[in-house]
Amino acid sequence: MVDSGATLKDTVVRAGQSFGKAALIYQHSDDDRWWEAAAGLYVTVRKARQEIEEV
Repeated sequence: MVDSGATLKDTVVRAGQSFGKAALIYQHSDDDRWWEAAAGLYVTVRKARQEIEEV
């Protein structure tokens, strides 16, 4: 579910779990998701730097 864009809360509710810890135990990361997260962070930082430079 997380790979398709669902949040941790979405996953917990759908699985019928009451705590996020259980969902985290079964959640795995892979290189593709890591690079997507890194790219998203890069875009966010770059945008913030541009906004600072414009001031």
